[in-house]
Amino acid sequence: MSSGPVLTGTLTGYAATDDYVAQMSVQGNRKHYVIVLPLPQVITTLPIPDPSVPFDDNREVSPNHAKSFATYVRTNKNWHAGCLTIRTRSDATSFKPFEGGQIGALAFGMLSVPRNARGIFKIIDGQHRILGIKYLLDSLDEDLMTAVSSFSKAERINAEKAVIEQFEREIKNIKSIKKRVESDCIAIELVIEDDTELAKQIFVDVANHALGVRKAITAKFDQSKVVNRALNALLDDPGVDDLIRDRIDGQKDRVTGANPNLMGAGSLADIIRIITVGINGRVSSAQEKTLDQAKLAKETNRFFEVLRVSFPELNANAIGADTTASLRKTSILASSTMLRVLSGVYFDLKEKGVSITEIIEYFTKLSNHTAAPIKSSDPSGKMWMDATTEGAFVEGANAPGSRAQAVKALVSAIVNWYTTPPVQMN
Repeated sequence: MSSGPVLTGTLTGYAATDDYVAQMSVQGNRKHYVIVLPLPQVITTLPIPDPSVPFDDNREVSPNHAKSFATYVRTNKNWHAGCLTIRTRSDATSFKPFEGGQIGALAFGMLSVPRNARGIFKIIDGQHRILGIKYLLDSLDEDLMTAVSSFSKAERINAEKAVIEQFEREIKNIKSIKKRVESDCIAIELVIEDDTELAKQIFVDVANHALGVRKAITAKFDQSKVVNRALNALLDDPGVDDLIRDRIDGQKDRVTGANPNLMGAGSLADIIRIITVGINGRVSSAQEKTLDQAKLAKETNRFFEVLRVSFPELNANAIGADTTASLRKTSILASSTMLRVLSGVYFDLKEKGVSITEIIEYFTKLSNHTAAPIKSSDPSGKMWMDATTEGAFVEGANAPGSRAQAVKALVSAIVNWYTTPPVQMN
């Protein structure tokens, strides 16, 4: 008896449409359909953004941002991404509700979409995720091909057993990631809008009403970064220095006016980074795997102890003898930018072999010149205004400018003052 396939049912390769289980709803006088696609189907169904040729109804795409998303999905099995928002015409799809599929304002049914018709779809939100998925799948295919080729060559030339086993592990790992990625799905929200001008307005409305996540929130919630883990370890430590105990704003990036906090969590996370790799440094992917957040938190706490011991106004603030609001009016040290500068100085001096005791002695000398606002008629004010050619301080300022180049130049100047102090510090 023949064991071949039976010619019954639908042969999908001949179908003119792809059919999906969908949820239909109405929003803003438009029909919306929500479907879910496995990641490989995203790049075969939807248009792929080209960084060199922006779509006429969307913004330019950043390849690096898309590659970052690809890396995120590849290296995080617990990844998450919001739905992609796609527009199409009213005549491009058809929807048939299931029997009993109408539930209040929602309808569940079968959505039929033309196959191989990318041109009917326009991306409203999700360009970088779509391009990132393309980069991800392509890179996995390329990496697997390279690993299989290397394994085959190693066997052909009778390479050492350890080398062959290494290629076997690499192939197994890539295949495991491919299996996971190809099974993962992402939601698509399909918006029906025929008018091109109104469609562009949807893109603008989405952008205008999206509230960016503050750096302070990211720092506290994103535990994939060692600096952020160190931040939470520091804030949870019952032995944290009084200068920052209960004085870090977990919601705001900028703390000003009557805000009782010394700085935001994002600024504190940046100080942890600077203390670890310097004002110019970035924590590499290798360091992410090897750095100990507990040690980073401990070193950061020691930095704030040094500040409190060295600068009388910070000590007064720490013990409650002066308010942070008052400190902002009288000292440049109430500025999170200035504290970042000092953390850069702290790092550089330690790298040069200067001891903690010597740093405290140096910062204590500096404490005689921290009054605000900065005035060119005052010797200390002139010292700060002449510190760099980048114009770190300007007349009447209570804090240095926050431009990256100005901050780096100010760190360098203060480090140099350790061996060659300005006349005001002699």
